[in-house]
Amino acid sequence: MRESVKLSFPRNVWLGPGAVHGLAHPVGLLYGLPHGVVCALLLPHVLALNAAAVPHKYSRLGEAMGCDPVQKVRELLEVLDLPTALGPYPDPGWERRIMDDALPSGSARANPVPVDETYVREVLRGVCSGCAGG
Repeated sequence: MRESVKLSFPRNVWLGPGAVHGLAHPVGLLYGLPHGVVCALLLPHVLALNAAAVPHKYSRLGEAMGCDPVQKVRELLEVLDLPTALGPYPDPGWERRIMDDALPSGSARANPVPVDETYVREVLRGVCSGCAGG
């Protein structure tokens, strides 16, 4: 299946799953949400953080969608009645577990912006409700 997905993308576009997928496993475990829901929730935050690193791809995506990709994904979350925020920022123990799982992830290594502790905290601040965290 993975090979067929890779073949459907032009070679210069396919980078692998990226930060969304790399963070979705530990975040879903912590908040008790299905993997796909967490991926959808993380997507606008990761897109926003990655846009400056790959402006040509972000621009092409916006042109293809006919709108701002981050805003459109946020609108889709609302329309589909999916969560737009998680609960409170994770406590330090859970934050560490998320880091330990996400940072070495092959998925995260494919992200156009290095996924380090600062990046993960920025994503978590974006998706967590009621707390600045980190």
